[in-house]
Amino acid sequence: MKYGTHVKTLAKTVSWRFFAGLDTFAVALFATHMAGGEAHVAVAAALGVVGMEAVTKMGWYYLHERAWEKLGKYFEAGGATTELAHV
Repeated sequence: MKYGTHVKTLAKTVSWRFFAGLDTFAVALFATHMAGGEAHVAVAAALGVVGMEAVTKMGWYYLHERAWEKLGKYFEAGGATTELAHV
């Protein structure tokens, strides 16, 4: 496996988590503030959720990308004879 593909996967992982983290922050902020939390408490809670979630989801996304990379090579090598190989 080429080193460059790992770097590309890692770059995609980090860039995706940035935007996904913004979404998670907005949802967590809305949920905690709507539940009656004060604004500064809601922001702190939302930041905590984003921080914890970013670490775990980056790991899962990276593993997901690597699995798809391997699956693509399997199909390219003729390892699949089903209709899925032509998708």
